[in-house]
Amino acid sequence: MKFTHFRQIVSQIRSDIRCPHCRGIFSEGGIEVCQANLKHIDFHASCRECGTQVMISAQIRPLVRMPVRQHSSITNRILSPDSVRQIASGIKGFSGRDVRELFNTK
Repeated sequence: MKFTHFRQIVSQIRSDIRCPHCRGIFSEGGIEVCQANLKHIDFHASCRECGTQVMISAQIRPLVRMPVRQHSSITNRILSPDSVRQIASGIKGFSGRDVRELFNTK
């Protein structure tokens, strides 16, 4: 396992996994490696809030790359100045909070 992958896993544990008892986060110093190989790693983690101890298991799978498809109807399209003006007037007043606002027909 590459060290960068290991660091990404630890970072993801710290950001995504919460203590099942108090919902606290796991500190980096509270995460220990129990076992590791090329495709699997087991951690022991202690919650820094309540001290609950958990086992965390991570599996490493290769990324499957999908072939890139060409969408000729999209890639060969050129926006005219009128199209840009129409888009600009359509998004005028968009608050940026909910994309569904852009598609509401009032």
